[in-house]
Amino acid sequence: MPEEDKAREDAGCILWDLSAAEEHGRFLLEHLFLEVVEPVLQDCCAKGRDRLVEILSGTLGNLACQAALAEQIAKRATLRSTVVRQALWVDDAAALGEVCRLLATALARPGKRQWLAEMLGDATCLGRLMWIVDNTLNAVLLQRSLNLVNVLACEAPQSSIPQLLELGVVPAAIATVRNYMSSQHTSIHDVGLPQMDADAGRNGADAALGDRGVPQANGNAASLNAASVPNGDGSAANGADNAASAAACLPSEAAVDAALRVLEALASHEAGFAAIQETHELSALLIAVLRASESNLVRGSAVVVLSALADLLDVASPFSQDAGGLRQLLQLLKDPETADEADVRKAALALLAAACRHMATAGAPLQVLQVLAQHVDAVTQNSQSEPDNQVLRTVIADDLSTAFQQWLATQHVVVGAEREEPEKRLVDTVVAATADLQEFRSRVNQTSEATQSGDKQT
Repeated sequence: MPEEDKAREDAGCILWDLSAAEEHGRFLLEHLFLEVVEPVLQDCCAKGRDRLVEILSGTLGNLACQAALAEQIAKRATLRSTVVRQALWVDDAAALGEVCRLLATALARPGKRQWLAEMLGDATCLGRLMWIVDNTLNAVLLQRSLNLVNVLACEAPQSSIPQLLELGVVPAAIATVRNYMSSQHTSIHDVGLPQMDADAGRNGADAALGDRGVPQANGNAASLNAASVPNGDGSAANGADNAASAAACLPSEAAVDAALRVLEALASHEAGFAAIQETHELSALLIAVLRASESNLVRGSAVVVLSALADLLDVASPFSQDAGGLRQLLQLLKDPETADEADVRKAALALLAAACRHMATAGAPLQVLQVLAQHVDAVTQNSQSEPDNQVLRTVIADDLSTAFQQWLATQHVVVGAEREEPEKRLVDTVVAATADLQEFRSRVNQTSEATQSGDKQT
């Protein structure tokens, strides 16, 4: 490497690190950083200096995390054009990862209209982005390119969605989810659900930011060797020298979460919803993800997409017989990590309510009743701060009580009578769960009566 390039990279890494702090970012812009970076970025793109493209794009991505700085960046038409028409077309996976992070961040900050017009104004830009999604074997680049697609689906006007659909965004997102299932050594067959046709084709931009919502430090590690998009080495978001591994060719949890959020964002558009509905057995794939994934992040996104896309009453019939899937759903509701995820909790309760409604009328296998009885606290936990969820919990409690009581009636149970193990433990668990549900229902009624009484006095 020429000494001049090495000196530039070292200097750039220092600026990348500094840009992670807002006050340092303001200092850079006050001292004409943008005026300097425009011609340098153009030159690096033209001459294939991919490491410098990565460093400059990463620095700009950090600056764009701050609203006031993002607006100043967006005003520079030449810089916007260079990023979209040159930097997005380099062949280095690490550089493209930072370009995608920059664009996704800029599209969720003040000045996003200028960036959106820049991307949608170039007929080849979206095609290039989808080509990256379809062809990269770099886990970080896959995640970040899908994140960018997600933000575009959230921010783009309705008229632009058909173009994304024509470029194959739905099959690409679904393929990512299916590859993730393969990486879990699990197929749809393994979870007892029908296989999806292989040929089938939360949100808001800020909620979709992921790692793009936070500045990324560089770390002064040696740069990666240039890597083409289809055969990228795999690199950290901050440009550190991470060794490639076989796992880098498979979607990460963050990548599959981004793919699921793409589907969720598309579903909010009429054309996107119609395209997703044409995909055969998508609900089966989502339930398989819920059942088999070890990640709460992925399970939560799968539940949200499922509730947005599927007729839950249709899903309820097979799901109400799936002890493993219900166990994962109940654990998701109880997990502290989902306490602040209102969309996940509401979607999970809606799916559980549909399943319990089916059980109340059609019954449920013994294993399912056992799982529900063991995790009944997922239903009865206090949710007064979530009035919509309180209604769902009440419906679930009523239907679940009915299902439990129907099963107990078939056992000809006399409470307190001598019973054999393990039947005794199961009956006792169901009896205790039924009592917990009735106590929960009583608390809800008391709260409702007190509220109504207060309203009358007012």
